[in-house]
Amino acid sequence: MDWWWLVALVAGLVLGFWIGAKLATEGFKPGVRELARTQAYDRNNYLRVLRRELANHLMQRDADGFARLYEKLHYDLVRYDKFSREALAGEFRALIERFPQYDDFDLIGTREHVVYPDAFGLNDDEDVGEHFRSIVRFQALNAKLDETWSHFKATSEDDLKHLHEYARGVRDAKFKKRMKAAIDFYYLARGEERDSFEARDFSVVRVTHVAEIRYGVHFKDTDEYGLYGAFHGDRAEPFEHYYRTDSAFENETPLMMLRDVDYERARK
Repeated sequence: MDWWWLVALVAGLVLGFWIGAKLATEGFKPGVRELARTQAYDRNNYLRVLRRELANHLMQRDADGFARLYEKLHYDLVRYDKFSREALAGEFRALIERFPQYDDFDLIGTREHVVYPDAFGLNDDEDVGEHFRSIVRFQALNAKLDETWSHFKATSEDDLKHLHEYARGVRDAKFKKRMKAAIDFYYLARGEERDSFEARDFSVVRVTHVAEIRYGVHFKDTDEYGLYGAFHGDRAEPFEHYYRTDSAFENETPLMMLRDVDYERARK
């Protein structure tokens, strides 16, 4: 009968080990899930930094063009809601064949002190836009296929709305800078007091106004019209105002004022 005790002892040890291992595994699961969520958060943030670099470059090159790119991409991704899981997985496999490592998403891949206009030198805007689309699609597909990514949004209606508003501000900032240069050139070149001035790229004409000294500017290459207004009051330096307008210089829309940035420099 002694061997029965030995069998019972061994069986008890095996059962205890199995139960202990199972409990330990169950105890580890919350930690593993939390680690997966943390890794997803860090990887998604890394990709957001990369796409921000690309988006900034494209915004400085052509803000309206980037807004159109983002809008199309956003509504393309909305259609993922109608895809089967198999179709999404197929899109994902095709993408990771092109980008097997996260570092492959870094289009610039240069030293930190190299300025972006130099870093982007070998890539045209179409290449940069396509790379941006790939990063955003990768984020969107992960959010559909991986539970730890599910609370991330690759694009949003709110971002799209803000982008359109901000793109207008960038466009207006460039327009203001161009108008200011035209008015400065007019003041320097007009010689005797003249109410109109013709240059190769633009023309300037005096516009009557009850409170301000105003000049209308027409840019010939883009067929855009602007109004410049100056009000001195009791100040040595005038208050200056800039507007978009029509060809009759009648319907004015104030420019959206962003911080003065040399956007044109990024185009060189």
